[in-house]
Amino acid sequence: MSTWRHPVNPKLVGDLFGDHEPPRTSPHRGVDYKGGDKNLIANIVDATVVDIKYNSCLGWVCNTKVKGASWYISYCHLHCAKHGSNCDGSGHSDGSTCMKNLKVGDKIKTGQPVGRMGNTGTCSRGSHLHATLSKTRNGYSYGKVYDLYKYINKQIAKQKSTEVEEVKEEPTEPIVTVEECEPETITPEPTQGIPAKILEAVRTILLWLKK
Repeated sequence: MSTWRHPVNPKLVGDLFGDHEPPRTSPHRGVDYKGGDKNLIANIVDATVVDIKYNSCLGWVCNTKVKGASWYISYCHLHCAKHGSNCDGSGHSDGSTCMKNLKVGDKIKTGQPVGRMGNTGTCSRGSHLHATLSKTRNGYSYGKVYDLYKYINKQIAKQKSTEVEEVKEEPTEPIVTVEECEPETITPEPTQGIPAKILEAVRTILLWLKK
């Protein structure tokens, strides 16, 4: 089973899923994590990169498909390695993306860098990470989305519960008492008497020697 984690320290969480505080005009479709410009973002769970593209609102997006599941996790407003944190998506006619090394098709492990925080896209109000959870490839933009923050916490709690169960079920060595450790005492069988025929032969020899 893949291990889940938050992309940065969960204490840095900002606007949560469904938040509708001004200046928002509609419910928040993801979860925001605060951080400095160009801060590294850790991959949440084992996945494959399916898209790295620019979205006018969300800026540079790295879209991933979770290994062995129907979930898509998207990392948005990413820093552009070529033009910085305020890249407007232009200047990439050569087919390049915001990434220096990561590319579509790459398989990434939990905790592996999946980009840097930036301020790209018209919907960003300062460098941060906006992350979404969906069951459709383009869900981050216009599909149905789910509460990623709660889902991550649910998976982490499940992992901890599984670890506790595994410890409980771990076989232990049997307890051996002092009595069980004592060596076995072997009593030798009593020596049998010398056969009569042998004694008779000895007597005959002795009598012959006296002659």
